[in-house]
Amino acid sequence: MGLIYRVIIFIAGMTLVIPALAQRPSTVRPRDIPGMDTLLKINQGPDSVILDYFYFDDITDRTPFADTTLDIFFPMYDPSRKTWKESFNLGNTGSAAFPIIYDKQVPIGTNYGFDAYRPYRMDEHTFRFYDVNVPLLNFYFTPVGGQQNFVIRTDFARSFKDGIKMSINYDRINQEGFYMSQDLKHTNFGLSIWYHDPKDKQDLFVTFINSVQSENHNGGVEDRQDLTEQFGRVRQSINTNLTQAESRFQHRSYIIQHHYRLQDSLRNNKGIELISRLKLQNGYYKYADSRASASSNYYGSFLIDDRGLRNFLGYTQIQLKPELKGKLQNGISGQVGIDYRLHRLNYEAEKETRNDLFLTAKAAIPLGSKLVLDGNAWIGLGSSTGDFLISGDTRVSLGNNFGINGSVSFYRHQHPIQAQKLYLNESLYWEYNFEKPFGSRIRGEIIIPFLNSKLGFQQVLENNPLYYRDRTPTLSSDIFSASQADLYFKISIWNIHLENLIAYQTFNNNLFHLPNVYYKFNTYWHYEPFGGKLKLNIGVDGKLIGPYDRIEFFPLLSTFSQGEGRSLYEPFGDLYMSGQINSFRFFVRYENLGDLAQERLYFQIGDYPQFDRKIRLGIGWHFVN
Repeated sequence: MGLIYRVIIFIAGMTLVIPALAQRPSTVRPRDIPGMDTLLKINQGPDSVILDYFYFDDITDRTPFADTTLDIFFPMYDPSRKTWKESFNLGNTGSAAFPIIYDKQVPIGTNYGFDAYRPYRMDEHTFRFYDVNVPLLNFYFTPVGGQQNFVIRTDFARSFKDGIKMSINYDRINQEGFYMSQDLKHTNFGLSIWYHDPKDKQDLFVTFINSVQSENHNGGVEDRQDLTEQFGRVRQSINTNLTQAESRFQHRSYIIQHHYRLQDSLRNNKGIELISRLKLQNGYYKYADSRASASSNYYGSFLIDDRGLRNFLGYTQIQLKPELKGKLQNGISGQVGIDYRLHRLNYEAEKETRNDLFLTAKAAIPLGSKLVLDGNAWIGLGSSTGDFLISGDTRVSLGNNFGINGSVSFYRHQHPIQAQKLYLNESLYWEYNFEKPFGSRIRGEIIIPFLNSKLGFQQVLENNPLYYRDRTPTLSSDIFSASQADLYFKISIWNIHLENLIAYQTFNNNLFHLPNVYYKFNTYWHYEPFGGKLKLNIGVDGKLIGPYDRIEFFPLLSTFSQGEGRSLYEPFGDLYMSGQINSFRFFVRYENLGDLAQERLYFQIGDYPQFDRKIRLGIGWHFVN
């Protein structure tokens, strides 16, 4: 423990020196840009502790959990930035996020919308089940700027007798922020009890997930000029467009999922498996501003009542999903099933019921040892008649992990509820019957391990794309085209490592005002003093975002829309040090490094300024047995 204490004292000493730089008058630089699509998993080398986790989507797809290595994303605490493809945000950790790289989502069935907080939300697709034979506790904590701004995450798992195991996932983002009316709290809690038959014939999961995202909204600063005035560096004194507006998303899920195998065991490569799921989910989106009349210029025509504004949509969903999965000896597998979802929508002034029914099918066909073909299909009935998603994937291995992956999909889906029907203060404000989009997506990847690189291409074509203009949902009459290319590569020279992602995207009509160029990098020096007992990464990570037309966020609808004006070519960078001693890890970040070179405020979305430079500390610790 003496070494750990020496490192903690060293970190504390740094915090006495670096804040002296941070306390100089400054005018800001961004810190948070979000993301949501991990490009690839970086192999950090052999792990001293191997633990497995998996997800509902495929309980046989186990991933080693290795928390003893220096993960390059460990010092990045914001979930929306913990990925190679980040997102824009409102300047506050945990604030509403919008992908920088066009990210086409294909929702299945009734779509509630409200995706601005998707990076922070836990659901059955992101909850981790742990397969452990000893107790595991994984803890992560990082504060900044006082006790009211912190991120905490913890997972706990243990096994009991008779095949019973328990997993708990918990995380919390608490941000008071540094501007007026910026408070937010995001809380995710998931608990699952897993019974695994000792004879390997069946698995039963009973799971509860509660996800809440709440945020106070200030609508951005009233006048950017205020930020450069004499007292402008007292950020809480800056006038903002809103003062009493707040939103809350709440989602609760109760899931029972049972797997019964007719084959001898899960490890057999043939046989039949019956998978049954029952899910009850309820939740709501609520936005309220009791002083909306004081912000009449901000709300414009949406201000229908001087007493205030309220937007509410509640829902209850029941899902029944039986599936039959089969495997043959030669590796061919298939799966067919039914996915039924009953939706009960509550607009307060009106209630609506929808019945979605999908026929589902999957297939995987290996052709020799180097080629695999996958297929997936969803065909909609009931309220989802006409909806479908049909996709195919090809994976070719050419030796030494050199590979080519390709995928193609065709889809037709519903537009979000929030865009088609809006009630304000229990009065119908708009109702549209938008034509459903039909589209295709083609993606190709070339993986070149000996060059530590991955090259990807994507093309999306879609008619009836939905976007927001003047805060109003709008369908484009033209066929929308998005073409993308991205290159990830890593260069290592001695103990110096340079990781890079370069992405280029172009549109026939840039409906979402996204930049054409995006570059993210992480450059660090790896050092192991004290005979290798202490492992350190010291480096700089950041990004360059090309010019783009202005994007606005309208919290009443929780949507991003086209704005007026243009944003400049903007670089962002943070200096960091992260270290590991056995199962203890720590980091120090000096955020918004560019503030040392120039006094400038940065804006990613509308009139929401990014934070001034800050010092952030963080620790992570995992305990086994």
